[in-house]
Amino acid sequence: RLEAASITHMPSDYDEEVAKAAIAQVKSMSSKVLFLGLQSGQCLLFIPVAEAGGLFDSTYQVLGGDGMTNSYLKGAAPLGLMWFDPVSEGELFADFQTMWTKMQPINVTGAEVEARYGTSTFQENALDPITDQTFTFAEGLSTKLPFLFDALYTFVLA
Repeated sequence: RLEAASITHMPSDYDEEVAKAAIAQVKSMSSKVLFLGLQSGQCLLFIPVAEAGGLFDSTYQVLGGDGMTNSYLKGAAPLGLMWFDPVSEGELFADFQTMWTKMQPINVTGAEVEARYGTSTFQENALDPITDQTFTFAEGLSTKLPFLFDALYTFVLA
């Protein structure tokens, strides 16, 4: 049986008491396998509170989403925390890399994009600002990008 607990998205003014209340709620549940879905910025703030609150002792197994991969957790995850990272590196990955380097911010932002896709209706932009550097390989191309590109492309065509 699935049980849910939620925590408010707090991009600024993080309230540890809210996190502690969610942890207390989780600990009162019968499930000992936890699925944690947080944006990477929230992971940086929540994980230490969860660790102090006992969610990473031998009682629980915590499985997180891809928000874990962009945080300090790489190489420093508390015992009892695992996460998945979507990857798409098929036969067309080299073509995707070539296309990616040819893109410019105007291809994904601006008035034309807004008019076509209604991007101003998005509730929150969790992305970093899009610049020319977005389309370089300065930090290596994430293998998650083609996965997200395919998902967005499918959504737009639908």
